[in-house]
Amino acid sequence: MKGFRFLAILLLLSVVVVACNKVEKILPRHGGLWQTKSAHNVFYFNDVVTLDSVFTEGLGQSYFADDGTGYRLDAAGKRYQDYTWAVNDDNTVITITDTAGVPLDLEIVERTKSTMSLFSRVITGTVPTVAKYETNAVMELVK
Repeated sequence: MKGFRFLAILLLLSVVVVACNKVEKILPRHGGLWQTKSAHNVFYFNDVVTLDSVFTEGLGQSYFADDGTGYRLDAAGKRYQDYTWAVNDDNTVITITDTAGVPLDLEIVERTKSTMSLFSRVITGTVPTVAKYETNAVMELVK
């Protein structure tokens, strides 16, 4: 009987641990207002770097609501873009879709409870004229 109780408790703990790991979503658990602290932008035209800039001021904020909606604020706090968002099953990519239906994938490079580093890449055009825009951003949870 003791062996059965021990096994039952062990099984219950295993279920709790597995369930908690699956709930560990990046934004549903840490949604709210995020301040963009830095952005490193690189623009390529036909695989040649034409712009390489790092910004640390005036980057604005993004709000992620628990219902999968959100919006962006400019540096002055003015709301300028609404979107929906979702995190993939592996918790490695946040997809933001603007009101025109255009999605943007943000790869979660690194995260803690209050910060996350994101990478995005947008490619436009066709050979021989291809433009590529890459951004590495660091965001910090405000509230």
